[in-house]
Amino acid sequence: MSQGPTRPSESQNQSPYTEFPKSLLIRRDLVKMPKALRAEINDVVVKYTERKLRKDGTLDVAVMAHEMTQSLVDMIVDQDEHHHAPLLALMILSLGDEYLQRTGIGERRDN
Repeated sequence: MSQGPTRPSESQNQSPYTEFPKSLLIRRDLVKMPKALRAEINDVVVKYTERKLRKDGTLDVAVMAHEMTQSLVDMIVDQDEHHHAPLLALMILSLGDEYLQRTGIGERRDN
Protein backbone atom coordinates (compact mmCIF):
# COMPACT_ATOMS: atom_id res chain seq x y z
CA MET A 1 0.00 0.00 0.00
CA SER A 2 1.49 3.34 -1.07
CA GLN A 3 1.64 6.08 1.53
CA GLY A 4 2.04 8.84 -1.05
CA PRO A 5 4.91 11.28 -1.51
CA THR A 6 7.05 12.04 1.49
CA ARG A 7 7.16 15.56 2.83
CA PRO A 8 10.59 17.23 2.56
CA SER A 9 12.04 18.66 5.73
CA GLU A 10 11.70 22.38 6.36
CA SER A 11 15.46 22.76 6.07
CA GLN A 12 15.17 21.86 2.39
CA ASN A 13 12.77 24.80 1.99
CA GLN A 14 10.93 23.15 -0.91
CA SER A 15 7.24 22.90 -1.61
CA PRO A 16 5.78 19.45 -0.98
CA TYR A 17 3.22 20.17 -3.70
CA THR A 18 5.14 19.08 -6.78
CA GLU A 19 1.92 17.96 -8.48
CA PHE A 20 0.94 21.55 -9.29
CA PRO A 21 1.73 22.94 -12.75
CA LYS A 22 5.31 24.11 -13.12
CA SER A 23 3.92 27.29 -14.72
CA LEU A 24 3.01 28.45 -11.20
CA LEU A 25 6.70 28.85 -10.48
CA ILE A 26 7.10 32.50 -11.31
CA ARG A 27 10.89 32.53 -11.01
CA ARG A 28 12.97 29.88 -12.70
CA ASP A 29 16.18 30.68 -10.80
CA LEU A 30 16.73 30.19 -7.08
CA VAL A 31 16.71 33.28 -4.91
CA LYS A 32 19.30 33.16 -2.15
CA MET A 33 17.90 34.43 1.12
CA PRO A 34 19.76 34.55 4.42
CA LYS A 35 16.59 33.44 6.24
CA ALA A 36 13.63 31.41 5.15
CA LEU A 37 10.69 33.57 4.06
CA ARG A 38 8.63 32.11 6.89
CA ALA A 39 11.17 33.36 9.44
CA GLU A 40 11.18 36.82 7.86
CA ILE A 41 7.39 36.96 7.96
CA ASN A 42 7.33 35.75 11.58
CA ASP A 43 9.78 38.54 12.52
CA VAL A 44 7.46 41.14 11.00
CA VAL A 45 4.43 39.65 12.77
CA VAL A 46 6.22 39.59 16.15
CA LYS A 47 7.29 43.23 15.77
CA TYR A 48 3.77 44.24 14.73
CA THR A 49 2.29 42.33 17.68
CA GLU A 50 4.66 43.89 20.20
CA ARG A 51 4.02 47.39 18.83
CA LYS A 52 0.24 46.88 18.83
CA LEU A 53 0.25 45.54 22.40
CA ARG A 54 2.37 48.47 23.63
CA LYS A 55 0.05 50.95 21.96
CA ASP A 56 -3.40 49.44 22.61
CA GLY A 57 -2.83 46.77 25.26
CA THR A 58 -4.91 44.32 23.22
CA LEU A 59 -4.56 42.38 20.00
CA ASP A 60 -7.34 41.18 17.73
CA VAL A 61 -5.97 38.01 16.14
CA ALA A 62 -8.97 37.74 13.80
CA VAL A 63 -8.19 41.18 12.36
CA MET A 64 -4.54 40.19 11.94
CA ALA A 65 -5.58 36.99 10.13
CA HIS A 66 -7.86 39.02 7.85
CA GLU A 67 -5.05 41.45 7.00
CA MET A 68 -2.65 38.57 6.28
CA THR A 69 -5.29 37.06 3.99
CA GLN A 70 -5.47 40.35 2.12
CA SER A 71 -1.71 40.13 1.52
CA LEU A 72 -2.06 36.61 0.13
CA VAL A 73 -4.83 37.77 -2.20
CA ASP A 74 -2.56 40.62 -3.33
CA MET A 75 0.05 38.01 -4.23
CA ILE A 76 -2.51 36.01 -6.21
CA VAL A 77 -3.97 38.89 -8.20
CA ASP A 78 -0.48 40.13 -9.10
CA GLN A 79 -0.05 36.95 -11.20
CA ASP A 80 -1.44 36.20 -14.63
CA GLU A 81 -5.17 35.57 -14.40
CA HIS A 82 -4.90 31.93 -15.49
CA HIS A 83 -2.76 31.28 -12.37
CA HIS A 84 -5.28 32.71 -9.89
CA ALA A 85 -7.38 29.59 -9.25
CA PRO A 86 -4.47 27.10 -9.00
CA LEU A 87 -2.51 29.45 -6.74
CA LEU A 88 -5.52 30.02 -4.48
CA ALA A 89 -6.05 26.26 -4.33
CA LEU A 90 -2.38 25.74 -3.44
CA MET A 91 -2.60 28.30 -0.63
CA ILE A 92 -5.73 26.70 0.83
CA LEU A 93 -4.23 23.22 0.55
CA SER A 94 -0.99 24.39 2.15
CA LEU A 95 -2.83 26.06 5.03
CA GLY A 96 -4.90 22.96 5.74
CA ASP A 97 -1.94 20.61 5.43
CA GLU A 98 0.27 22.74 7.69
CA TYR A 99 -2.49 22.95 10.30
CA LEU A 100 -3.03 19.18 10.26
CA GLN A 101 0.71 18.50 10.47
CA ARG A 102 1.30 20.85 13.40
CA THR A 103 -1.73 19.82 15.42
CA GLY A 104 -1.23 16.11 14.78
CA ILE A 105 -4.86 15.76 13.69
CA GLY A 106 -3.84 14.08 10.45
CA GLU A 107 -1.77 11.50 12.33
CA ARG A 108 -4.61 10.77 14.78
CA ARG A 109 -7.06 10.19 11.92
CA ASP A 110 -4.67 7.70 10.27
CA ASN A 111 -4.57 5.55 13.42
